[in-house]
Amino acid sequence: MLRVFKKIPALCLGTALIVGMSSNVLAQENLDQKPSQESISTIQKEFNLSKEEAVYYAELDLKVKQLEASGEKINLDDNSIAETSDEEIRRDPEKFKKDILALDKSALKKSFKSLNYLFDSETQMNQLMQENPDGNTYEIKYPDGSIMSANLEFLPRVDTNSDEVFQNSEPWTKSVNTGAYVVPEYNTIQPMRYVWEFKSSISIAKVSTSADGYVNTNKSNQKSKYSSSLANATGGASYAGVVRVDNYNSVLDRNYAGPGSTIPCQSWTQANMKVSGSFSANYAGLGISVDAGGGWTQYAIIRLTSDGIGQTMAATLQ
Repeated sequence: MLRVFKKIPALCLGTALIVGMSSNVLAQENLDQKPSQESISTIQKEFNLSKEEAVYYAELDLKVKQLEASGEKINLDDNSIAETSDEEIRRDPEKFKKDILALDKSALKKSFKSLNYLFDSETQMNQLMQENPDGNTYEIKYPDGSIMSANLEFLPRVDTNSDEVFQNSEPWTKSVNTGAYVVPEYNTIQPMRYVWEFKSSISIAKVSTSADGYVNTNKSNQKSKYSSSLANATGGASYAGVVRVDNYNSVLDRNYAGPGSTIPCQSWTQANMKVSGSFSANYAGLGISVDAGGGWTQYAIIRLTSDGIGQTMAATLQ
């Protein structure tokens, strides 16, 4: 199922900086107990979930920590393990989640396949954008209930401190455009935030990036004479479940685009992600080795053209 939400002409309310969810909150729990209210609340707020969903992901995250602490590894490569079907999931999605928490191998094997969507969503996302060019939030919902979403907001001005890294390169190997939007006002700072998010039965994760955009008309009404800049690149990454985030940082790659430039300003947040080493699931067909904690880098990217078009991209390095 493909969903798109129309662009709101006014500025969207919110904060200009998303910080990564603290793993210390979750790590301090007793692994023999249910997740704490603090961890449930943290997940609920960070991912804007219902209380019921937050409880599920907190329990899942705790279950993964229990497995990692015990050193136990669950092998899902056995061909004799039958996967839970899409029809069974649609008929009783709550039972599917309960089976995952009970470490039922049929449910786990099916749920791990949802990780393929992390790397194979380009065609559907591009189709969705072409069919709905005026949206600013795009969402793909898969048959097993997994959701991939991308959102750009122009935000009220908030002063932030930034540890910027100038890199001037594009390290990713696969990317997909997730939107292009006209900056709502020129000759003024326009804070921009882009959020990439993946939600499935086995994990939830997001990477966000923010930057202050500025389009200077240079006292001209010809867009070919406009210039643009990006500053104060910040970002964050959050997770719960089998996909973990080791660390993240924000990069201000190109901070200026002069009049007529074909190369936009660009900044991004990159997050090092991995799958918990408690599962052996090479069968999933990912471009990474999931076995023993294989990983990749996930990028959320903001661009700003010299004539005032904000662009977003999601990308991976495998």
